[in-house]
Amino acid sequence: MLKSALNYSMAQRLLIHTLGKYNFLLWDRLKKGFLLY
Repeated sequence: MLKSALNYSMAQRLLIHTLGKYNFLLWDRLKKGFLLY
């Protein structure tokens, strides 16, 4: 039980990290797009 909970928290952290990275890239692209207008 404890082990699966640990795996879940690690997976959650990895997911948040990945989403954060994609979000940053998306935001960077949006800002560059706005600068082009």
